[in-house]
Amino acid sequence: MQLLDRWAKGLLMSRDLYADGYEVAEQLREAGLLEWSQRVASAIENGFTATEILMGLRWQLEQVLGSEVDLPSETAALARKTARAVGEVLGE
Repeated sequence: MQLLDRWAKGLLMSRDLYADGYEVAEQLREAGLLEWSQRVASAIENGFTATEILMGLRWQLEQVLGSEVDLPSETAALARKTARAVGEVLGE
């Protein structure tokens, strides 16, 4: 089902996934993980379409979660929650 169709049928979550992504980026920055912070923020800022932005955001969140980086537990939880929510919006 296309993203617009999912929105029209009320299947999209009311959460602001971009804000959640920026919050993860801010928490990464505060933890001194500047490169990861920039990657997450750039996924949001450099995408052209909503689908591209969400796919990029999910990719970066999954990359940081799968990395060897020692994430603060609150940041890891928000990143997992956001990645899962993005997947739901994308129909995966």
